[in-house]
Amino acid sequence: MDPLEYCDACFFRGMPNLCETYKGTFTKISSIHFSQQNKIDRILNRLNARPKLINRRWTCILDKSNRKDFLDSLWGVGVTVHTLEDHVKVLVKLYKPEIRRLGELSEIEITHNESWQEFDPQSRTWQALDVSGKKFVVKVKLGTVLKSTDLETEKYFRTITSGGKPTLVPMEKRAAYNITVTQFEPIKAYWQTDKKNQIGFIKTDYLENIPEEIISTLLRFKSDKKIIDFMSFDEEDYELVRSVLASAKIDLHRSSEAIDLEDEKKTETLAIYLDKIEKERIDAFTAMITELGGKIQQDDDHLNITGKVDSVKLSFIQSEKSNQEGKMMSVSWGALEDPHRITELLAMLRKRLGLLSMSVENLVCRHWPILKDSDLQYTVQSLIEYWKIDKNLALSVIHDQKKFNKINKWNNDIKTGKIRSNLDTVTLGKILKSRQ
Repeated sequence: MDPLEYCDACFFRGMPNLCETYKGTFTKISSIHFSQQNKIDRILNRLNARPKLINRRWTCILDKSNRKDFLDSLWGVGVTVHTLEDHVKVLVKLYKPEIRRLGELSEIEITHNESWQEFDPQSRTWQALDVSGKKFVVKVKLGTVLKSTDLETEKYFRTITSGGKPTLVPMEKRAAYNITVTQFEPIKAYWQTDKKNQIGFIKTDYLENIPEEIISTLLRFKSDKKIIDFMSFDEEDYELVRSVLASAKIDLHRSSEAIDLEDEKKTETLAIYLDKIEKERIDAFTAMITELGGKIQQDDDHLNITGKVDSVKLSFIQSEKSNQEGKMMSVSWGALEDPHRITELLAMLRKRLGLLSMSVENLVCRHWPILKDSDLQYTVQSLIEYWKIDKNLALSVIHDQKKFNKINKWNNDIKTGKIRSNLDTVTLGKILKSRQ
């Protein structure tokens, strides 16, 4: 996820010097005079913090105790900063509490080559459309957002009247979800804390199908504590998170039920059933092992992997820490979303099992699925770097048509100004053109 992608409305009066991309993480997004930079460096030295380059941008990461001190110190330096509190103030102005009701029931003809769904504001879910007749006619209310899906792409539409006749108007995914949020029926969600009252948890069930602008803001507040099916936050951020959720017509309440993290620790080491993990990620990992020459057999909650000299039983667990004991390997399920951790895991398996000697980094990039923005950012960045070294290697990364289509669409969105990126999109354009 690129947090700056959703700060469009924040910077209409000009770019600040620093932006708090995640809580306690400050990134330089516009130039700073060298005298001001020296003052910032002195502040960071006093706080025992060291800036570093992340995605080619100057970035400093501060813990909770130093965050306020850092922000207070900036007032006397003349450096402008866009904090998460500032971001929430802008966000809540964009989403109004009024509910936009759907219109009258109308018949609309749709194409038959895709599967179609309509968004139901009451349940906040996508529902399959009931298609009738040879002409593929559906009955939907005016204003309803529809989604068509084929093997390659998803397309979004809104039903309106044009010339007195119901018709479908195409729209981007981002716009479609910002329409659906105006139609939401209000719901309640609950904030549960740990027994020490330091961390708050919200079930992810409440957060389905809300706009990326809202979900990305929540992710910027997210704490390091991970529990499956929950999103966690610092207790001190309750009111800010409550304001963000209100933008999606979610009324957050404190729950009297606490989460016992000691019990959670006991369950963290239990293997997760593979069918509970995104199929595309398991399939990609399996393909990587197979290309390395390993034989892999899938069971309900683990993978049996065999090489030339050894074999292991690998399972995925909720804990952030992976471990191994003999032939039993327990890997954090979060590693499946982190290409660098998977690269380290494959390098270790290659050595231990006696698998083929080949570049693990290239292998991971070629097979890495694009399921969310961080996957896309990793793939595009790798693609650009490979292009400078080996053009054929770069093209192999986007050999898969589905992956190529996603990157090409993202590049077109940048060209048309729908989104922004700090990556080298000029080189990316050359790569995509070469592949076509």
